[in-house]
Amino acid sequence: MSAPVAATPWRARLSKTVVLPEFWAATATGLGVTAVLLPLWWALPGFAWVLLLILLGGGYFALLPSWVRGALRQQRLDAVAAGGDDAADAAWRELVAASADRGADVAETDTVRVAATKLAREHSLDEAGRAGLRVLVGAVERSWYGAGGSASPELRSSLDQVLASLAVNAPMSLRAKLFPRSAMPSR
Repeated sequence: MSAPVAATPWRARLSKTVVLPEFWAATATGLGVTAVLLPLWWALPGFAWVLLLILLGGGYFALLPSWVRGALRQQRLDAVAAGGDDAADAAWRELVAASADRGADVAETDTVRVAATKLAREHSLDEAGRAGLRVLVGAVERSWYGAGGSASPELRSSLDQVLASLAVNAPMSLRAKLFPRSAMPSR
């Protein structure tokens, strides 16, 4: 009978079975199983790594507009939730951006009511969306043309109603989600 094999730490066993430099063994200790795959970079030819880096870089730049749009959206929704003096303006800017992402731009010369009518018609908003849009238009008009003051408490729920109606009645294509028009540089 042979003597029982003493239990050795997995790092020591790994170093004996797979020739790993100390760096890779330390990385494997810190990262776990995925670090065992790191030494494969020695096995792949250089062009494969260049191709992989190009693909990863291209993927990063392809997703950049949607990340920018998401950050702008979150910033505006946070401003609306805060309910300060700029809440109505932030809500309107988010609505205009959501409409632009779906292919319907708002002319800068349009009044708020004219633009809202166009948005409701172009995106076929349902009754809940139209009701939310009426509240939103009133809040924007009070904010822009009134004596100021804080936004109404129902502004966030009204914006949510309009955005939900947009999502149902005018869904965005995959291309529009990846490359939203509101986040792309204008010409």
